[in-house]
Order: sequence, then structure tokens, then C-alpha cells
Amino acid sequence: MLLTFGEENSKNKGWDDVSLMYSLSAPLSYVVPKIALRQYVEVSQFMIRLKRVEHKLQSIWRRQMTEARSYLRSEELQRRKTPVANGGDMGAHGSDDSMRQAMRQSAIACSEMVQFFHQVQRYISLNVIEGAWGEFLETTGPVEASDAKTGDAREIDIDKWNEAHSKYIGVIHEVVCGGGSSGGMGFQRNLSGIFDTAFQFINAVKEMYSERTLSNRRGTASSSSPSPSERVQQYRNTLAGGSASASRHASSVSAVVARFKEQVRNIMRVLSHNTASDLQFLVVTIDFNGNYTEAA
Repeated sequence: MLLTFGEENSKNKGWDDVSLMYSLSAPLSYVVPKIALRQYVEVSQFMIRLKRVEHKLQSIWRRQMTEARSYLRSEELQRRKTPVANGGDMGAHGSDDSMRQAMRQSAIACSEMVQFFHQVQRYISLNVIEGAWGEFLETTGPVEASDAKTGDAREIDIDKWNEAHSKYIGVIHEVVCGGGSSGGMGFQRNLSGIFDTAFQFINAVKEMYSERTLSNRRGTASSSSPSPSERVQQYRNTLAGGSASASRHASSVSAVVARFKEQVRNIMRVLSHNTASDLQFLVVTIDFNGNYTEAA
């Protein structure tokens, strides 16, 4: 098995073009057709991308928990250390509310994204791949003991084996990448926009919790022995900048989250029109608490 990074003229860049490719030697290289190997490449490319976005979201969720606790502690210490007069605490509450709202919304959205991608990956792994593999083994597997007693030995020639294998990878490819005689679900096509939105969300959250953003809000604590009046003025300036920064990040996260939910609702509508019962069950697992249907 080889790890490939796509062709030089590929439109995809970086991890989006990483895939796995089987390198077969004789006699399998004469049996397995090239189209089947190409289907393996396309399926693995999608599964790697799906696993990567899930891993990134889990990492950003852990960072959210750490940064949120650090931010709240620093805010509390700064309020205790810095005297505020003439209504300065009003700005503090406004800044705190904006940032806390952005943190809470991003944490909830991250959990929703992790749950969505996990359910899609679980469906493909268990329902699609495991189901197709079971049918392949049933067709090509060894004869059962009861059949051996009666002498009804199963004979599988190379053509029948190749036909069963082509059906196995064909079913998986049809569901993951689309196409085929039945049209196929085509998760790769339908999830392309959601992948982009998830990475935009990750970048927005990283920016919100960047050291640059937090350092602006900790500027008063790092100053070198200013006078009481200077501390008051510095704290007010920090509040003004912090409130604007918090509002900007909250707006950015809200826009990305709204786009993600709309895309998920579109996917659910596509799945709902599919006659496959397991896809109907996938809709239920994605929207198990009615979050997307209620917001529609």
C-alpha cells in the first residue's frame, strides 16, 4: 500500500489530495482491474479527509476548554487588580458578555460538527463497508461444514472472484463518491461544502483564541507599575478594544455556524428523499435532538 499526494496538475492542495493506493504484484496485478484500484484511491481520499476534519475539530474542542478557563481566570484577576471608576465596570460586563457568548456558541457548534462527521464516518464504515465486505465473503468465502458433508462444494473461479470484488468496491465507491447505475448518495460531492465550512470554523476559533487576541485583553496586567489614574485609563482602553474584538469574533463564528447548519439541513433533505432505510436512520442519528429541524 502506497501513500500518494496526487498529480502535479491537481486542483487540490495539501491534505485534500492525500490518498492510499494499492501496489499489486503478479498474479493479482493481472486480475484486479485498474478501475477498481482507482476506486480505492478515491474512497481512501474521502475517508482520510473525513477523519482529518474530525480530528481537527476534536483538537480545537480541547483547546476551547483550556482557553476558555484561562480567559475567565485572567478576566477575574484583572477586575480585582485594576480599580474601575465612573461606570467603567459597565464596559467590562459588555466585553465579558460578548466574549462569553462567542466562546459558548463556538463550543456548542464544535460539538455539533464532531457529532455530524462522526455519524457520517460511522455509517460509511459499518453500514456500507462492513455490509459490502460481508456480501463479498459470503460469495467467495470457504464452504460451510454442512455443505462439505453433502459434497456441495463451492467452486469460485477467477472470473467470479473478480466479479464479486468489483461489486464490493463498486458499492462502496457509489455511496462515497456517487455515480453508478442507481445514482448513488455521493457523500464526497454533498459534503464538499461542509468540509470547507468546518475548516473555516476551525480557523475562526483559532483566531479568537490566538495569543494576539488574549494579549490585548491582558495588557493592563503586564504594565510596569503605572499610577492609579493611568491604570484606570489603560483598563478602559483595553475594554474598548476587547469589546470590539469580541464582537468581531462572535460575528465571524456566528456566520460560519449558521452556514454549517443550513448545509446540514440540505444534506438531511437529500438523505430523506433516499429510499434506503439505513440512510433514513442516518438522518435520525444526525438530528437525534431535533436541533436542525427546530431551527429550520
